[in-house]
Amino acid sequence: MRRVAGRACVVLAGLSIVFPASSLGATLHVPADHPTIQACIDAAADGDECVVAPGTYHETINFLGKAITLRSSGGPEVTTIDATGIGGSVVTSASGEGPDTILYGFTITGGTGSYDASLDTWVGGGMGTDHSNPTVTNCTFTANEAYLGGGMSNDYSNPVITNCAFIDNTASYGGGIFNNYSSPSITGCTFALHTYPARGGGIYNFSSSPSLASCTFSSNTGSALYNTANSSPTVTNCAFTDNFKAIEGGAITNESRSSPRLANCTFSRNWGNQGGAICNFLGCSPVVIGCVFRENVGGNHGGAIYNGDPFLAGATRGFHSSESARGSVGPTVDGCAFVGNRATSGGAIGNIFYNGTIVKNSIFHANRAFLGGAITSYESDLTVANCALVGNWGDEGGGIGISGGSAVVIGCTFFGNTSVDRDYGGALTTGSGLTLTNCIVSGNVPVEMVVIEGDTGPTIRSSDIQGGVPIGAIDGGGNIDFDPLFVQNPSDGGDGWGDNPYTLNVNEGANDDFGDLRLQAGSPCINSGDPEFVPQPGETDLDGHPRVLCGRVDMGAYEFGIGDYDCDQVVDLADFAAWADCMTGPVTASDAATERRSDEGETAADAATRKASSGATALAYGPSPLPLSRGERGSGVGCAAFDFNADGQVDLWDFAAFQRLWAVP
Repeated sequence: MRRVAGRACVVLAGLSIVFPASSLGATLHVPADHPTIQACIDAAADGDECVVAPGTYHETINFLGKAITLRSSGGPEVTTIDATGIGGSVVTSASGEGPDTILYGFTITGGTGSYDASLDTWVGGGMGTDHSNPTVTNCTFTANEAYLGGGMSNDYSNPVITNCAFIDNTASYGGGIFNNYSSPSITGCTFALHTYPARGGGIYNFSSSPSLASCTFSSNTGSALYNTANSSPTVTNCAFTDNFKAIEGGAITNESRSSPRLANCTFSRNWGNQGGAICNFLGCSPVVIGCVFRENVGGNHGGAIYNGDPFLAGATRGFHSSESARGSVGPTVDGCAFVGNRATSGGAIGNIFYNGTIVKNSIFHANRAFLGGAITSYESDLTVANCALVGNWGDEGGGIGISGGSAVVIGCTFFGNTSVDRDYGGALTTGSGLTLTNCIVSGNVPVEMVVIEGDTGPTIRSSDIQGGVPIGAIDGGGNIDFDPLFVQNPSDGGDGWGDNPYTLNVNEGANDDFGDLRLQAGSPCINSGDPEFVPQPGETDLDGHPRVLCGRVDMGAYEFGIGDYDCDQVVDLADFAAWADCMTGPVTASDAATERRSDEGETAADAATRKASSGATALAYGPSPLPLSRGERGSGVGCAAFDFNADGQVDLWDFAAFQRLWAVP
């Protein structure tokens, strides 16, 4: 044993990691000073540190409430605590430990869990925390098992878990982690290959709201993340890939008033019978911001997201309606991208008997379904605002299919959506419950819209409908039938949109060009939207710019007028004269150059995906709004016309974009 003062430094895998150490704390070594890890813990006092040499240690350990650091000197690759044949949790923290109890740098394996009398079952195969808040860093939990929490269980505990891997653990609930009335902080962790759990392959939350950041969930079954009983975790910058659930959502299932907040996450190739990526039922209202959903598969409803009772295998008119499944406030999806997702109903999103779903500022590209290529809404309340739906495909309805309930679709653009059955609309198939306002519906096949026979028609107003208002619809006034003059029309390359799942070894989506659905100068859709339209506070178009730029809202998902300060549809010297009054501060030249990627070499589809995943929903111009400057803009939004990248500032990046638009007279 030797005393240390100041800080201890260790180098692991090329990283220098500094551990704070008390000038009075002792450093104890295993096996040099103590033959086992538990013997070291027994001998340690608060503030001491146990440093474990590389090797495999066949034992279970208990921190006994001590505020000590237990770390390996060589990292988890060469230092293992193995409880195989011993029984119990490998690590126990159940005596009121706090964040100064630190576990660092071990592989934890072979645990079978400890009996929890309050839950009447075995919990925490790898590690069990009970009314404690330890710190766990750089550990690997693998090949552990328990009924609740194969890798770890947390009961009334809030540990901090960082840079850990939970791999191939076994449990009925929570293959990686089971949380019961607990809200741990989980950052930079991996959850993979949990193939047994009935629910929660990666994490199962019961009345728990952990925070998860920069984590990956891959190849888990039973939903990678399962939330129930008012569990509302915060999930940021996480990736969900190749997860599976036979009944509910492949990546995430939310039930019983659980409403997580998901931001800037990616969901790829997940499979769930009801919701390839996410399933919401029993009164859940999650918020999903800036996420990308790509190539997820819903066996029944909702290739990416399903809102409704997952045990409704099929919904037909007159089918049982569950008020508990409906809820009163539904999910909010904002600034997301849905690309290449598939389902039987609702290629991207399926709503069945579920109220209050809001989808805004999102793109839907090349999604597929038998019914409703992008979105299906059955006996539900749905709002879709400021979205672009391009190249979606369905046997019965290419874009959105609506039957029963009510739907508001406002400020959206539909182009190139396809219905195989000519009795259904390429863009929309709908009944009486729809109100369509400020939209562009053009270039969809075989026809733009179809009104369900026998239903009172939907109301359409202030929209550009190719071929005019369809038979059976109510013309609410202000509608036009003109070429919208997009900057660039999308093209499927002649072989259909997206990758046909029935043609192996051929990717028909490789040549898809989703174009540029912004409006050219002179478009009949500019300033032609509903004259009474008033945007919601903070409402933006699909680019993140103010929803009204030049006094009256435009039709479609994108507002024309960025850079056009005087609203004459030309960016010229007159606009440049106002620039100086609008500058809020420069960014560096390198920052400006980096940000040019959206205009130099980036494909339209990638740019759309990136912009949708940015999650920008409101402008916040520093400490105060940008000035209108000279009052020249009248009812417009003034200097916001120069904020090209919608970051709330007018700076050198915006100036570079402004120059590229500048038409010198």
